[in-house]
This record gives sequence, C-alpha cells and structure tokens, in this order.
Amino acid sequence: MKLEDIMDQWYQDSKIDKTELGDASLKITELHDKYLKIYTLEKMKYVALTKEYKVLWRDKYEFYTQGPSQETQAKGWIMPAKGRIVKQEVEIYMEADPDLIKSELKSEALKIKLEYLENVLRIIHNMNYKIRNGIDWQKFINGG
Repeated sequence: MKLEDIMDQWYQDSKIDKTELGDASLKITELHDKYLKIYTLEKMKYVALTKEYKVLWRDKYEFYTQGPSQETQAKGWIMPAKGRIVKQEVEIYMEADPDLIKSELKSEALKIKLEYLENVLRIIHNMNYKIRNGIDWQKFINGG
C-alpha cells in the first residue's frame, strides 16, 4: 500500500463529527484495528527488505573484493573500469553501488511509512481522551 493511500484514508478516518461523539468513540476500536493491520503488514515487508539488503550487501562485498563470478555476471553486475578493488576502496564503491542504493531507498521509504503509521496509531490511542473532553465540554455548555 502506498503512503499516499494511507494518508488519504487517514484524512477521511480522522474526521470526527462533533454532534456524534458517541459514535466516534465506538469507531476507535475499528480504526485501531485497521491501522494496526496495515502497520503490521508493512513492518513485515520492512523486516524482509532489511534481510534482503544484508544478503545483497554481502554479495556485493564479495563481488568487489573477489571479482566477478558466473553468478554475478548472470545478474549483470559489472566491475568498475579499474578492475578488482583493494579492500580499502570497497566501502567507496559499496556506498555508490546502484543496486545497494535502490534497496536502501526502498527500506527508507518503508521506514517513513512505518513512522507515519506509528503516529496514526498514537493519535487513535489518544482519541478516547479527546472525545471524552468533547463530551464533557458539551455537558458544561448545556449546563450539565
């Protein structure tokens, strides 16, 4: 699920009708369940992606330190023009490797999505207090 889709859903779900605070209060559990499911599925993707990154990192390290193999050639990996790299230079090439950068960007995007969902869940958790304050305010205004 795209971050933009989650944001759009939350924009709609976060609206509270001040005249129906009781209904809003009952809706909290459903909202929590919905966003907790999304969070959990995205967290599972993030964990898998970070593990894949570690395997890719190791494979790229071996590629840069030991040179190409049949397996890496089949993947289309190409050594820099200077050929085999000395260990002191490996980090420079690893940091600029397009495959590693692509994988890292995916991971960072998922991390941002998880942070957004954590904030949504925190807001949902606090909705009870806000709704109760709204109900108390209405009672006060109505003289009760």
